[in-house]
Order: sequence, then C-alpha cells, then structure tokens
Amino acid sequence: MAANEMQGTGRLLVGRDSSTDTRLLLVKIAEGSVGTSVINVKDGAYGAIGDGSADDTAAFVAAIAAAGAQDTIYVPKGTYKITSELLFSSDRFRFIGEGINLSILVFTPAIAGSLIRVSNGASINFQSVIKGFTLTSQNTTLKKVALDIWDVSEMQIEDISIAGANSYWRGASSVGLRTQGREFTTIRNLTIFADMPIQISDNPNSNIDLDHFHFQDLYLAGYASAAKPLITVDTGRNLTDITFDGAQAWVGGAGGFYWNDTTSSIPSYALTFKNVRDEQTTDVNSWLFYFGRNQSLYGLRLENIYVDPNHKGIYMRNIFGATLDNYTFTGTGVALDYNGSNWGLDARGCFFLAGSTVTIAGQNLVHAGPKYPVTAPLPSSFRYHNAALATQTQFTSAALSQPILTVANNATAVLGTATMEGLLLITDSAGNSAIFSIGGAAAATAEMSDPGNKYSVTQTTASMTNISWVSGTGRYTLQNNSGGALTYSIMLLGAYEGF
Repeated sequence: MAANEMQGTGRLLVGRDSSTDTRLLLVKIAEGSVGTSVINVKDGAYGAIGDGSADDTAAFVAAIAAAGAQDTIYVPKGTYKITSELLFSSDRFRFIGEGINLSILVFTPAIAGSLIRVSNGASINFQSVIKGFTLTSQNTTLKKVALDIWDVSEMQIEDISIAGANSYWRGASSVGLRTQGREFTTIRNLTIFADMPIQISDNPNSNIDLDHFHFQDLYLAGYASAAKPLITVDTGRNLTDITFDGAQAWVGGAGGFYWNDTTSSIPSYALTFKNVRDEQTTDVNSWLFYFGRNQSLYGLRLENIYVDPNHKGIYMRNIFGATLDNYTFTGTGVALDYNGSNWGLDARGCFFLAGSTVTIAGQNLVHAGPKYPVTAPLPSSFRYHNAALATQTQFTSAALSQPILTVANNATAVLGTATMEGLLLITDSAGNSAIFSIGGAAAATAEMSDPGNKYSVTQTTASMTNISWVSGTGRYTLQNNSGGALTYSIMLLGAYEGF
C-alpha cells in the first residue's frame, strides 16, 4: 500500500510519508508496541512544529481530542513547546515518543499545574501507555508536576527523562512523577531530577491509593535547595504490594523514601525495595528510609541497600515483619532506629561500621550472629522480637550464636568483649564438650561441665582448650593448647552476644 493511500483526515494508519520516523513507526506497529490507528502530532491536521520556539500546545490538544480508545498519539523527533496541561481522559491511549532526548516536551506555563495529566475524572483509566519522552522546563518559580497520573489501572510508563533548569525540574517543590492511585502499574526506566522526584498522593476515587505498582530501574536525584526527599508518601495513604527494584540510583535530596503517616485508618502491606544505592545526600539529619506509620505496615523487605555515609539509615514504627538482607551502613550516624511499636525484624548479611550507632527499645534480641567488626553496634545477622507481643517461652532476652571456628594448635581466637555474658556451650572436632559461664563485665569465666577434662579457664594450660579472660587485650578468648588443630562449634545463651 502506498503512503498516500494510508492518509486520512488527520488520522493515519502508519504515517504520512516514507521518512525515517515513519519507517520506525512501521517497525513499532509490527512489534505491537503501538496501536493500529496512529495520530501524528506533526500531521497537517494538527500542525505541531517541534522547533522549540512555536507554541505546539493546541496541536497536541487537538491530537489528543481526536484519539479514541487504543489509538496512538505519536510524537516524532523534535522539541515541542507546551504552555498548558495536556489532559488524557480516555482508556487505552498510547502516547509514544521517539525516545529520551529525541521527543522533548518543554513546559512553559503561566500558572502552576501539570504538564501531562491522566485522569478519567470519577472513573478509572485503564491500560494506557506513555513512553519515550524527555520532559523539561526552564521555569523555576511555579509548582509544576511533569507526569500526573490519577486512578489508573494496568498502566505502563517507561523510557522517560524529567529534568529542567540546572538539570532539575524545580520551583516551589515541583514534582517529577505524582501518582494518585490505583493499581497494577509498571513504571520503568525513568530518570527524574527534581525538587521532589516522586510523590505518592491520595486516590480521589478510592482508598486504593497504590496497589501492585512496580517501580523498576529508577535514577532519582533531588535538587539540593528544595531539601525534599526523593520519594514522598503523603500521610494517610494505603500502599499494598509495592516493589522498587532493578537499578535504583538515589542521589542527593533530603532523604530517600519518606513516609510520615499520622492519619492512616487501615493497614498497608508488602513493600519491597531492592538494589538501592544512596549517595550525595544534602541533609545529614535525614533518613534513607523513614517509615513512620500510624496504622501497621505488614511485610517490609529491604535487600541490597547501601547508605550514603552522611545519611541516617532506617527509621521504623509500626512495622510487622521486616527483613534486612545485605544492608550496608558505612557512616558514623544512626544506622537503625527500631522501637517497641515494631514486631519481628530479621537481618542477614549486613554490615555496620564501627562507630555507627543504633537505637533499639522495647525489643528482645532472639538471635544474633558474629560481629564484624567486633565494635560494630549490631552483628551481620540478628533477629529482634517485640517483648510485649512475645507468645513463645524461648523469646526472652537471650541471644543465640553458633559460629564454627577452626583453631590451629597453640593459636588463640577472640570470642568477645566485656559485653559478652551467659552460658557458653562448646564442642570440638575430637568429640569433647564443655559448658562455661561467661561473666561479662566481671572479666571471668567459670567451668561448669567438662566430662572429658579437656578444657580449662586458665590461659596457657597445656593439653587443654582454655576459655579465659585476657586482661591485656580486654577479650574473652579460646586458646587451643590441645596438641593439634581443632574445629569448635560454639553456642552462647546470654543477654548479649559478642563473638
């Protein structure tokens, strides 16, 4: 079919000529990435110029108005000046550009408002797509929202860059992406440099504020003078089954994920963050993660998290069932603030720099593994449980540790510092077992059971394994003078572990 046979009155099947843009569009249609009815904003019926100077707002508004459900509004390569809101209010629309830094919308508003807003009013907007744009503005005084989505379902937003003056979308706490509900939406490959890169706000049509949203591969940067978090959740919001993963580069700003909730009326659940690297914060008093919940949040997972050394780490309130997996804190500030309002915190593979601090209140330490470094505020693996909610008798203030140590003959291994106290159960690879009392700050050990007479509490005793306090180093130690290398399995039942 010839190109001129595919032309209509402003509504094209594939395009209006055989240009590179049209050939690319043919490929997209063949791949199924756009609908079968395409409106090109540069077509004569709409007349967008795309030179960065002419006001193309009317052309975009006309193209959007002409599109029906499942139609594609296609924006070829160019720079388009937009002076007022572009409102999309039909289901299954597809707003497709050529790509980041190819199809560029420059917002030049006279009043505060949104560049792109998706809203069907009191109804849900179903199965729409926005893809392949740079959204920018040189305005630095008005509050602007680059991409504003209201009560959407099964939406796809991808390959979007949002920036502006001095590389930031800014002015009066301007927002890059604002979500106002509802469900099952994928947001992928977004770069947002803004006063407030992401804001999660109220769904005006439902208490389903955010459900099954997937934020994948985000590069978020906060403008320093705005002093705002990178992701802000408004108070009272309900979040369920939310995932941030892929590559999560979080840069600058005054905090990472900030949820200061004082008004929620129903619980939230299943919130996951993976692969977050935090850097260049502008506020040393802000938190990478601040979960201040009024109602409970059930199920929080933080995995592969690196905290800027100048940040505070994680603040939790009313979290029921949290997991830290591979959490790295390399600063000297507060790595964790966790009080009795929370229930159940499991951690593994974590690193806490010596000199960092934690604030733990109203919790029982149920399990703890070895510390590295030994002066770190928490070990790499541990479990806390809320004392007030404990229903099993083994949930006491005791800690259990079971390292496996292989110690050469006449060698010494450090067990812990003066914080270590309780009962030490030890078995070696020769089959000999013993029980010791570890005195903590009393700087003493006592042998309670040694059936094979293979252990002692006196340093340098020959032919024995010696469990003793060494005043010169201020450490409890295990000295193997048995005559050969041995592997030891050790368990401490005590008020605090210190391996």
